[in-house]
Amino acid sequence: MFDTSVIVGISDWIIQIFNNPLFPFYFSIIFLLIIGYLALRKLNYQVLLESVNKWMIDEKVRIGSKRFSIFFFIVTICVVVSILIFLALIPINTQIINSNALNDYFAIKYQNEIQPQSELEINRIVNEVKPISNISEKFEKIAEWETKNFTDIYWHHVIMYSLNPYANSYVYESTGKIRATRSYVSTPYAEDPDWIQYYKFGACGEEASLFANVTNRTGFVTRFVALDLGSWYKGIPLKTGNHVFVEVKVNENDWYFFDPTVYGADHVLNESPCKEGKPCRNRWFGRPDQYDYFSPDQVLRVYLLDTNEDISKRYSKLSIYIKNSKIPMRINAGNMSIPHFVNVRNFQLESFLNQS
Repeated sequence: MFDTSVIVGISDWIIQIFNNPLFPFYFSIIFLLIIGYLALRKLNYQVLLESVNKWMIDEKVRIGSKRFSIFFFIVTICVVVSILIFLALIPINTQIINSNALNDYFAIKYQNEIQPQSELEINRIVNEVKPISNISEKFEKIAEWETKNFTDIYWHHVIMYSLNPYANSYVYESTGKIRATRSYVSTPYAEDPDWIQYYKFGACGEEASLFANVTNRTGFVTRFVALDLGSWYKGIPLKTGNHVFVEVKVNENDWYFFDPTVYGADHVLNESPCKEGKPCRNRWFGRPDQYDYFSPDQVLRVYLLDTNEDISKRYSKLSIYIKNSKIPMRINAGNMSIPHFVNVRNFQLESFLNQS
């Protein structure tokens, strides 16, 4: 008995091919290759191949077979790599065009919706915490406001999808929250406080940026601290990631750390000891020599993000292995290897006073 399912399967496959929006392009490529081949036959290309073969034999005799093979290999590699680079530029250019279109769309949404709503909310929390005289309570109130309903890609193990694959300057999760990230394409809203407040989605870079912005508006000067994280192998640092948090100037000369990511982790996660007001140890605010959220064998370097100044000595509980390292980390602060890089602009108090 004849199996009609085979015919049906083949016909469905053919229909899918013809319905593919790229089919006309594939057909054009095949058609042009056939036309080119037929034209080449009219040009008697066998003579050309014989000439090339004779040239190769003559060159081998002139400079030696080994040297010819080396030079010919170099030429081949150069040509192939050039073609690959050219082919890679095609999708990159497409991604730039798509990303610019997304930027144009979000510019409208940012101006009409994101920024106005976020400024109202940020001003509300600023006015709420200004009367609080206790510095620790003030900062914790800001961090509580920020991390409540915040979707952290590491806390919540978020699966992210890209609005512009490969460039990934805009990624989103299942509830529709969008994260603007730095990429090889322009992303004007990466680490933007209004954007972060509106979507409440990101990681330590976003949390540090929003916390610094709100803290600045309450009268404090802040700066960003970055940790290069990884492991040590016989005194050699092997970098695998980064972490960013904030230092706040609490008086004329003293800088204290505040890590909103640690605060959120200790108050938001189900297994957190501080959740629902349970007693717990403060790991998010204090003097630099008290910071111990990461173990010393995880920390490769501690530095100021805007100046790249190494401040490992100030974070003594983190720098035990750093002191004994054979190859000190010296990474430019402009390196985009930090996946959730914060804006290195130092939001000085004066800038906010000038705006008011």
